[in-house]
Amino acid sequence: MKFSVFFEIEVLPHLYTEAEMIERCLQQMEIADDLGFDAAWTVEHHFTPEYSHSTSPEMFFAAASQRTKQIRMGAGVELLPLHHPIHLAQRWAWLDVLSGGRVNMGIGRGAMQNEFDLFRPGMFENHHLESRAMFFEWIEILKKAWTEDTFSFDGKFSSFEDAQPLPKPIQKPHPPFYAAGGSPDSFVLYAQKGMRMLGQAAVKPLFMAMEEARTYHQSWNAAGHDPKEAEFGLLWGTHCAATNEEALKTATDPVMWYVSRLQRFFGPRSVNKEKIAEFKGYDWWTDPSMDKLVANDMVLAGDPDHCTRLIQKAESAGINHILCQFQIGGLRHEQAVESMQLFAREVMPEFKA
Repeated sequence: MKFSVFFEIEVLPHLYTEAEMIERCLQQMEIADDLGFDAAWTVEHHFTPEYSHSTSPEMFFAAASQRTKQIRMGAGVELLPLHHPIHLAQRWAWLDVLSGGRVNMGIGRGAMQNEFDLFRPGMFENHHLESRAMFFEWIEILKKAWTEDTFSFDGKFSSFEDAQPLPKPIQKPHPPFYAAGGSPDSFVLYAQKGMRMLGQAAVKPLFMAMEEARTYHQSWNAAGHDPKEAEFGLLWGTHCAATNEEALKTATDPVMWYVSRLQRFFGPRSVNKEKIAEFKGYDWWTDPSMDKLVANDMVLAGDPDHCTRLIQKAESAGINHILCQFQIGGLRHEQAVESMQLFAREVMPEFKA
């Protein structure tokens, strides 16, 4: 089991400035490094005021790379269709060099139409359906840019001759890829292609994420990949405290603020209505409450024993990487750090050999 910290880099103007939040997240990453967390992740989002000001994860990690020693750093995720793949390859190779070979290359296709409207105007009528071909083409170019000194490419979306991307990453053959999964077939397709997965509990009950993890591992094994290399990560809003009551009391307002921003920027996602009927409380999109999130295991909030049991439940389905979002929804820096420290001291050792 791996454990990571995760940052949206939320900015609540009545509580702190952008600069203050960025510095707090950098400090938390230093603390996570000292506590033995495996990795840190931050997103790429655009035009999401307050919810996320992380528009350039590699810039955040460039700073963090000079303040940390062991913790890995990954985009959660870089939105491939919004960029030229050579630019991406070069920027993340720079980070791999600066960090001494600690990059995790988290990749996704994007979810917000306004990002495509600005960065890729007129390219897709429906980017959810049409961007996947570009996504895989960009991955092919990234791999070539990281492993070949000079190469040419003739694809559907990009063609060029004699490109010489620099620098090259330290990791060989290249940094590991982690793909964000959303559509049901992604957990089959990405597993077949040998990519590690990033899922999340904030937008669906844990039982759904567990089903996706099982599908991923079955597809991974059927493709003939080494089972030891399969990795399914789950993003969880996390708050660990001395008692369950204290954890929920502290986490409720920040978590509900976060949910309100998810609704605002991403809107209700279609889900299987029969499944909804089977699990009481899965109306959180239209009528959210902390009770409903807790009932569906969509937040990891409680004392160390509760957190341990919930992670064990996830682990039983093959979820073997927990991305903990300690800094969430305006939670005070000191509260996030105390939660991280307690979690590292009393929860993580239960899963480390």
